[in-house]
Amino acid sequence: MALLKEMRLKHNYTQKQLAKEFGCDESTISYYENGKRKITIEILQKYCKIFNCTLDELVV
Repeated sequence: MALLKEMRLKHNYTQKQLAKEFGCDESTISYYENGKRKITIEILQKYCKIFNCTLDELVV
């Protein structure tokens, strides 16, 4: 999901900063961004909260 990376960069987050917000490793964020790990609805909701966006904006 390249859009996740775009949103992260747009909001000036590093993978390390985002991982800290999520309580996970940097590699997990990388896996989400590269489609190597499935993203749960709960994780998508966290992205929406952090980036102040809707779910549609993340997945479209």
